[in-house]
Amino acid sequence: MTEPLEPHSDVSWFRGELLSRWPDLIDVLEPADYDLLDTPEDGAKYVLLTLPVGMLDRLDTIFDLARKHGLSGFSGVADAAF
Repeated sequence: MTEPLEPHSDVSWFRGELLSRWPDLIDVLEPADYDLLDTPEDGAKYVLLTLPVGMLDRLDTIFDLARKHGLSGFSGVADAAF
């Protein structure tokens, strides 16, 4: 349920930047492309990544990209908000 979330262009930018840098994130990124067919505005509401161990070296850069546009979130791996 994403109704309480407001779409924002910075979330869309972040999603696009992630996929531009690492196209393989498409497999671990939510909302998935098929979900966006029904609710395209969700692509500007949130980004959820479930990174496998082999992609954890990207975390610092992902956090930096989020901060660049004032986005915040939580990392279960780092057990910390950013």
